[in-house]
This record gives sequence, C-alpha cells and structure tokens, in this order.
Amino acid sequence: HHGLVVTVRKDGTIVTSLPDGYTGQVCGLCGNANFDVRDDLTTKHHLRAKDTSEFLASWSLSTPDERQHGHLKCPDKPRYVTVKVTEMCRNMRKDNGIAACFKAVQNPRPILKMCFQHMCSCFGSPYCFCDVQAAVKLACEKHNVSLSHLPGEACESGCPPGMEFNTCGPVVTPRCSPHNKIRNGPCMPGCFCPEGQVLHERRCIDKHECPADSRSPFRRN
Repeated sequence: HHGLVVTVRKDGTIVTSLPDGYTGQVCGLCGNANFDVRDDLTTKHHLRAKDTSEFLASWSLSTPDERQHGHLKCPDKPRYVTVKVTEMCRNMRKDNGIAACFKAVQNPRPILKMCFQHMCSCFGSPYCFCDVQAAVKLACEKHNVSLSHLPGEACESGCPPGMEFNTCGPVVTPRCSPHNKIRNGPCMPGCFCPEGQVLHERRCIDKHECPADSRSPFRRN
C-alpha cells in the first residue's frame, strides 16, 4: 500500500520502483534517489564507499546456518570467520555493563544470535562491531540497563572530521537538498553531523549556510 513495486525478470534482474513522493527519502542498494549520482554508493554508515564491493558488503544481510547441535556457522565464509565472530560475541560478556544486561533480560540468546548474524554479514568492515555495540545498547536500554560507554572510542574516532558516531541516528541523512525530507521513524547507528548541522558536499555545515542554489528549506531567505 506504500506504492513499492518489486519486479523479478526472467534473467534474474530485480527492478524496484517507488512513487515520486519518496524522492530523497530512501537509501540502500538503489541509492538515495535525490538526483545526485555522486552519493549513490553510500554505505549504511553514511560514508562514501571506496568501491562497489565495500558498498554491497555494507548493506548485505546473511542468515547463519544453525546446525543440529546448536552451533552457528557464517554461510559462504571461511571457517576462521565463524571462529572469530563467535569469540567476539562471547567476549561481550566480559563487559560488566553487558553482563548486567544479560542478567536482566534473563535470556540473552537472542542478543548473542543477533551479534553473530550481524558480524557474519559485515565481518571485515571497520564499523562492524560498532553496529553490534549500538544494537546491544538499544536492546539493553529497553530493559532499563544503561550502557552509556557504548559504542567504544574506536567507533567515535573512526568517523570523518566534523562527524560523530551516533547509536540511533536518522536513516535519511539531513542534507541541504530540497528533496531531503526528514521524518520520524526507525534509526540506525553510524556517522552523522552534529545537532543543528546538515551534510553538504561531504562535509557538515550549519543549516543556514546551505547555498541558495540548493533550494534548501534550511537556508535563510
């Protein structure tokens, strides 16, 4: 009922279309639909991908295989990836705050499984574990367990100059573009401009600094 149409052709090609009202309000494999092809290869962390492979890896999702004995395996990945991912997720228990959270939720298996699934899909990305930490933080806060120290300093320092890591930022990056309409809705972790600023030509500027030719709703008349 939202007007989304997905067509699968005989040759395996998948074509997705949306009404004009979604201009500048989407992100992902189909780009931002804001009439600017320069930012179409943007990762889910709102950063420009180095190449197509990095772009695809950022948005990929995988479902790990669950064997009869309850062991998880990262599909289509070398065995060492599964071993490393399992170790990293289990080591979360060593954090006192996360340990308290696991005790509060009584059954931490869904959180650990989420960690495993996410790490499988983005292993090798510098922001991979940052996503997991952000997701764990949000899950724990629902059980009134505060994890203010997450994500760690490594996530904060990994953002480009002028941007900051936010565990729950807008899915659509605030920009000067008139097609960029920010709505309340789901959030995601990543690098964002500080409060009161928008992204313009790969750097953060104050809203009132948006150029006149951008027809931005933020600029001063």
